[in-house]
Amino acid sequence: MIAPSEHVLSQQFAIIGGGITGLAAALQLERQMPQSKITLIESSDRLGGVLRTRLDRGFLIEQSADMFTAESGIMLDLCRAMGAEQELIKTSSTGRRAFVARGNRLYPVPAGFSMMTPNRMDSILESEILEPAARLRLLAERWVPRRNDDTDESLQSFAVRRFGQQAFERLIQPLISGIYSADPQKLSMLAALGRFVDLEREHGSLILAAKSANKTGFNEDGSSGARYGMFLAMKNGMQSLIERMSNHLNQTQVVLNAKIGSVTPGGHGGWRIQAETADQSLRQQFDGVILATRADVTGKMLALMDPGLSRQLSRIECASMAIVVLGLDVKQIPRAPNCFGFVVPEIENRHLMACSFASNKFAGRAPQGKVLLRCFIGGSQHADRVDLDDRQLVEMARQDLAELIGLVGEPDYQQVIRWRNCMPQYHVGHLDRLASLENGMAAHPAMEMAGNSYRGVGIPVCVASGQQAAIRLADQAHSTK
Repeated sequence: MIAPSEHVLSQQFAIIGGGITGLAAALQLERQMPQSKITLIESSDRLGGVLRTRLDRGFLIEQSADMFTAESGIMLDLCRAMGAEQELIKTSSTGRRAFVARGNRLYPVPAGFSMMTPNRMDSILESEILEPAARLRLLAERWVPRRNDDTDESLQSFAVRRFGQQAFERLIQPLISGIYSADPQKLSMLAALGRFVDLEREHGSLILAAKSANKTGFNEDGSSGARYGMFLAMKNGMQSLIERMSNHLNQTQVVLNAKIGSVTPGGHGGWRIQAETADQSLRQQFDGVILATRADVTGKMLALMDPGLSRQLSRIECASMAIVVLGLDVKQIPRAPNCFGFVVPEIENRHLMACSFASNKFAGRAPQGKVLLRCFIGGSQHADRVDLDDRQLVEMARQDLAELIGLVGEPDYQQVIRWRNCMPQYHVGHLDRLASLENGMAAHPAMEMAGNSYRGVGIPVCVASGQQAAIRLADQAHSTK
């Protein structure tokens, strides 16, 4: 922790964007600069961004992300600091597997197969997702020569080259698109899936890399798909974590419903922010600022100050998604397997990208005898579907569910949630664009950018991004004393 100094006692900082990234930045900046004043500016009427929870008729419904990985430890540290460690819950111990749609049936992801790492040869050979020849082609990955070119590559190019066309289409594409909602012909391996590129470079094969590390890649219960044992959730939903973070702010003034006009250089150093709320105009100068907003939103705020940087930010595209939430009686889905959910390959030409069995993953998500499903429609390849009305989206979900798991009757509960332009797309060349952005930002001291537009998605990455931006800003403030 950086010790405060008298030189920075009167400094004022602004954080624009009140999602979990901005909240994490504010909490960290309070720790780094305990004598300073911080203003957290948010455009909506609440903090937390896309993280929000709804409790309705006994169903606990996450409006966006419903879990996070504990792999890095950053979320465990945050929850401990917020006094929320006892509220963490693990995924259910049964049903830790995912399925893939093919035709009107669901087939289990081969045991031990995680994203692009097949660790159990027997499960691949027995899998009905792939034709026999495609299974052998997948297993032949160990003999595919490594790529010696260091340039970026798309997910589709990488996966087809290493595992074959059918393994990509029926297994890899749906599993990874469920995370990034991306076009596999554009998704950057280096930016989104760099660890697989590193494994190929080091071992020449992903299969051999797993074997060399003596990893099983699956749990004793035979789980498949994601490594569910690493995931945690909040007992009362993600919004409870947001509320705890908000309540721990001590020296931060929160301004809601604020429309940011621009961020421009101040007259005597620092930054001038212009914003409007329903009852006041904010025209204030700050010694430093963290921009914790989506890249294109950040770009618009900087348009007057640095048009070139603004244009670069605007080139980081975002995808949209609709989530159809259905609360059902268990008896209404007679063919549903005991699992955490399923994904749908693009080549199936269905409406759904994926379906999460939320009440199977975590306890307390549905009343006894009921099940809560979250159905995902849209993404980068079907953005137009997000604009369909609620009735059409619900019908799309029900049609696919009827064919795949036998859905019958009317749901007890239904809701449609839309998130427009919220999922950053790391297209091929993304890391080069980031390098250019960082060069441009170097010309603007005491200004930091944070969020999932840049170096990773997921709640832990957002928290880390906000914390690191706060630390860099505090370092700059202390270095100028």
